[in-house]
Amino acid sequence: MTSGDVNPPMADAPLIGATSCDPLPMPSGNIIDVTPAQADQLGTIALGASPGDVIRLADGTYNITAGVGMNLSKPGLTVISASRDASKVTLDGGAYVSRELIQITASNVTVAHITLKNARNHPIHLYPGAGADITGAMIYGVVIIDGGQQFIKSNPDKSNAEVATAHFVDDVTVACSTFTMTAAGRAYVPINPDNTGYPCYTGGIDAHSAKGWLVRRNRFEGIYCDSGLAEHAIHFWHCGRDQLIEQNGFVNNARAIGLGLTDGAGFNERPYADNPHAADKMGAYAGNYDGMIRNNFIFADVSAFDCGICLEQAMGAKVIANTVVRTGMATTGNAVEYRFANSLVTIDNTIATSIVMRDAGRATLGTNQLAPPVTQFVNAAAGDLHLKDTATDALDKGTMRADLTDDIDGEPRASATPDLGADER
Repeated sequence: MTSGDVNPPMADAPLIGATSCDPLPMPSGNIIDVTPAQADQLGTIALGASPGDVIRLADGTYNITAGVGMNLSKPGLTVISASRDASKVTLDGGAYVSRELIQITASNVTVAHITLKNARNHPIHLYPGAGADITGAMIYGVVIIDGGQQFIKSNPDKSNAEVATAHFVDDVTVACSTFTMTAAGRAYVPINPDNTGYPCYTGGIDAHSAKGWLVRRNRFEGIYCDSGLAEHAIHFWHCGRDQLIEQNGFVNNARAIGLGLTDGAGFNERPYADNPHAADKMGAYAGNYDGMIRNNFIFADVSAFDCGICLEQAMGAKVIANTVVRTGMATTGNAVEYRFANSLVTIDNTIATSIVMRDAGRATLGTNQLAPPVTQFVNAAAGDLHLKDTATDALDKGTMRADLTDDIDGEPRASATPDLGADER
């Protein structure tokens, strides 16, 4: 066991739109150094660690053959690459042998600056492991490639029927990370033996009944199926609450951001003591409460596209200053849609190919630009939806808002007349 730091790292991955993210500092405390030769011992090392320990991974590829690579079950554990460069440390599930590469079952766990690839189901899975809520997890600077199901999965410890007595996963940060599905990963999803009931059972972040998550400055690319409809790149449902989703880039995903799902039939709500939006509800169930979607670039040019921002039974949702564009092969689907009577949303300062109401959804529509020409963006096909100086229908056309102070790059907004969309030119 050693302690100390290493040389400054390289950048983890490109983030279209978002400014580069600084690496996390190497944590202090007891450090457990691990090499690729110990790949088959990772599970034992993790279970044997003490609260607050740092599992520091040397450069190389860790070939994971266990069903679960690591269960981080002690509060305050950190798993981080010694170089703090995700391109230099890979946990590889091989031919989808490993079911889950990392499980997080305790509070205040950090996973940073590593690459995870080829998990049969979830590269990262968060769930309460000891009969109590877990909070404060951080996933930072992580590169995730080809999950056979959802790349990051989070769920309570009880079934939908028992949700009133469940424990939850709250206040999680996912930042400065990339989620990529390759053609090889896409081909595996329908033949995954765990997906027989739903051959397109894959997605990016899938969190059930989750409160207070921050998802910032990530990139999601290629999360779709050649046949069938994939889940969202980011999805909060089953009555989650108070998420902030901002400064992310999305390129060619079936569905980019979702709050809620379906009309709620058969679902039970997570209980909240303050009974949010009680006076506004049109039925017994809301799919999500008070999520904020702000300053995101969303671009799609694949036939599998369904929707960019998808709001279903989303009460109090705010869609502020996003740029959502479908073109080319994405001939159907809506850039932004709000659906069902318990959707009560605000959509303002947004650029979108379309904004559509479905099934009696309710919305306050502010100043938005519809059907934008792709020529007003720097490089739409690459997901770069920064505005050119010729974007006259978007420049200085927005409205001042207290909840909009910067843009996708972290640059300040014009106080009185901000630009529409995620970019302030």
